[in-house]
Amino acid sequence: MLFRSARAALPKFVQHTTWHVRMYAARAAGALGGFDALDTLSTDPNDNVREAVLTALIDAKRPEAVTVAMTALTRPDYQLVITATKALADATLAPKATPVLLTTLGRITREHKDTSRDPRMAILNRLQAYGDTSQAVNLEGYLRDFDPAVAAKTAEILTAWTGQPRTAAPQPLTPGVTMAMVNALRGRILRLHMTGLGAFDIALDVDAAPLSSIRVARRANEGYYNGLTFHRMAPNFVIQGGSPGANEYTGDPYFMRDEVGLHYRGTVGISTRGHDTGDAQMFVNLVDSYRLEHQYTVFGSVVAGMDVVDNILEGDVIERVELLTR
Repeated sequence: MLFRSARAALPKFVQHTTWHVRMYAARAAGALGGFDALDTLSTDPNDNVREAVLTALIDAKRPEAVTVAMTALTRPDYQLVITATKALADATLAPKATPVLLTTLGRITREHKDTSRDPRMAILNRLQAYGDTSQAVNLEGYLRDFDPAVAAKTAEILTAWTGQPRTAAPQPLTPGVTMAMVNALRGRILRLHMTGLGAFDIALDVDAAPLSSIRVARRANEGYYNGLTFHRMAPNFVIQGGSPGANEYTGDPYFMRDEVGLHYRGTVGISTRGHDTGDAQMFVNLVDSYRLEHQYTVFGSVVAGMDVVDNILEGDVIERVELLTR
């Protein structure tokens, strides 16, 4: 009875104007076997919704996952591209999938973003699993990729495919930081105005975390965070936001070195997907988070408006961010 009631309720959520609701509707449809709903949502304008659909189809081992995945590879969202590569695990798909994967790899590479590592590594791993040695020529250029991890993976693949040792020669992207930039941020705060909630202030600890403080402050001055959201709310842990894609895999183009610290309630850190992969997404500790200490960057602390932070929910909008003198 409950199952039937849930299935009957799906359509109104599938058509909801808020994409977060449609994303959860896709997840529910996967659990309920609502494949008509998944079909409707598979062409949703929001890529987080499409990713939820594709994940549900993969989990259900549905044949439609392949078609949806091939279309997903043409989309801009990195998380969606990563999920699409999972849907193409069957080696018999290689003749059809390989050209699309190579096109996607080239397109994303031309964006020149450190933060494109995850989808590009996912594609390289899928191509490696296919084992089509005729594609070696199409990977040669990635030996000189700007990302050392991509260059190293390419060397590994080509060495195995050709039987000849290949050497990675990465050419990293190098955005600069100067001492003048550090000095200019001493005594400054970021004021985040949250739509409908009020504002909270982050005091920058530029001496302990100069790279992160400079990056976040610069992006704030450029209006980068305006209109973005806090896309993750983990009770008794953290809130996380500042992603143009409202997910873990979309952030500022360049990685930052970790500047680790102590994660007390109210401290503000940088989200990563591994060592030295910060991309200007920030999180605020809602409690003392000892498990994060000496592993994640701390670049500031909330010095006013912690009550606002405590009331932030998933999807709440950062109206604007100001850089002010404390």
